[in-house]
Amino acid sequence: MNTICRRVLLGLLLSGLIPGGSHAQSLRKLERGAINRTRITLVNGDTIQRFTTTLRHPQPRPDRFYYWQGQDRIQRNVGGYNGHLLDGPYQLTDRDDHLLGNGALRQGLKTGRWRTWRPDGSLASTSHWRQGRQQGRTKAYDVNSRPLPPVAAPLNHSPATVTATNAAAAPLTHWWQVSYWKIKIKRSKAARVAPTPGGAPVPVSPVPKKKSGSQKDVLPPVTPKPAGL
Repeated sequence: MNTICRRVLLGLLLSGLIPGGSHAQSLRKLERGAINRTRITLVNGDTIQRFTTTLRHPQPRPDRFYYWQGQDRIQRNVGGYNGHLLDGPYQLTDRDDHLLGNGALRQGLKTGRWRTWRPDGSLASTSHWRQGRQQGRTKAYDVNSRPLPPVAAPLNHSPATVTATNAAAAPLTHWWQVSYWKIKIKRSKAARVAPTPGGAPVPVSPVPKKKSGSQKDVLPPVTPKPAGL
């Protein structure tokens, strides 16, 4: 009987200690987080910024924007920081407590969904971030909080201009690729027809070429004009 009672008491004791131990660990974790974080409120003109900072100093990545607090304002740098990193929720309001923007940061990097509002309460834009990198494009909204179509990037050259330029440049490029012997044939054909005062062409018999040994008379080479002139 004594053995059974001891086992029951031991079981009740263990069942009471285990939840208490896990609860104590959670409290210590929250306490460490509260010690490492500082709640800050900054008033800049007509806007108020509310955020938290951390005392941790992680190794910065060279290609990310880090947001940190220094000189009573929020600053940002690529691949570095010189103050307390923002860590936790961020909120932007005006002096009338109208919500203008909110989001979250983790050790200085934007994370999750970020939104901005107009003073009248209509949604202005939304964006998604992951470890300091934006996922997709920023979505804009009109005064009725309806999404606006994305704006296409302007082209450097219109298709019509490119087509006209290529068409005009094609004959010039093709002409300078003609070999010398083709130019010689065109000149010999044009020399066989001579114009008359009446306008009617009179065929002219070709003049026989003189031969001197094994060499033949050859027309002098034509020097092509420089391109673009």
